[in-house]
Amino acid sequence: MNLDTAAFNLSSLLSQTGASYLVGVSSLGYSEYQTQEGQNVDAELVMLMDNLGNLWDMYTWATDDGFSAELYHYETGMGQYGLTFPGNGNDMYCSLFASDYDNLFATVFTGDHTELYHYYYDYETFGFVGKYLCSMGDDVWPAALTGGLVAYLFYNWHPAKVFMGDTGSLFLGGAIAAMAFAYDMPLILILIGIMFIIETMSDILQVGYFKLTHGKRIFKMAPFHHHLEMGGFAGHKWKEKELVALYVCITVVMCILAFIGVYGRFAF
Repeated sequence: MNLDTAAFNLSSLLSQTGASYLVGVSSLGYSEYQTQEGQNVDAELVMLMDNLGNLWDMYTWATDDGFSAELYHYETGMGQYGLTFPGNGNDMYCSLFASDYDNLFATVFTGDHTELYHYYYDYETFGFVGKYLCSMGDDVWPAALTGGLVAYLFYNWHPAKVFMGDTGSLFLGGAIAAMAFAYDMPLILILIGIMFIIETMSDILQVGYFKLTHGKRIFKMAPFHHHLEMGGFAGHKWKEKELVALYVCITVVMCILAFIGVYGRFAF
């Protein structure tokens, strides 16, 4: 990343500290700042992280001639981990998040997993200290998705207070398929998505049979859950709550069978 301003040449300053490029940027917004010349200005504070894991404060503000900036460098101690944060000068593989000036978090994608780091401001040394927190594999975003769905279910419990449209439901279906292929087990989709298959096939069979027989139907109404609502199979008209319970129970059973089928592939 080449960031040159009238006040300094950042590329040159990076090389003086042993770094080559930036891998993370986060803005903390505007606040009053006193420049090195003693002038009070409304400046934006931008936190920068270089490929050695060290941090930079960059204050930038508007002047009559354009913009000016001042830069401060902080050694964070990340060198003790022998780290070089990935990037190539143009593409960033790291994200820097600032909850406030005293606490920053960095996520680093290494190609195999994601690592999480915490930076905090030490008022005794007047500098930032970086610490490695944890490593996260492919299980993080499925766990986050599950947590979001649990929160959604809390508000969608009968009677529902929120409604999920096609955008949400199609995304969830795509997410399930993506995870199955990411973990190299696409065949479990047949089990965990059995109700999707039944619903879709009932529509296909209904339309196809209707056209072939010039008006006859297999189901009273498609997709399949409408057939049950209208008294299909033994004449019992299923209510909405009964259908939800039926579909959930079948899906849970199929998911358990799918889990048993792939259990031996993972170490717990």
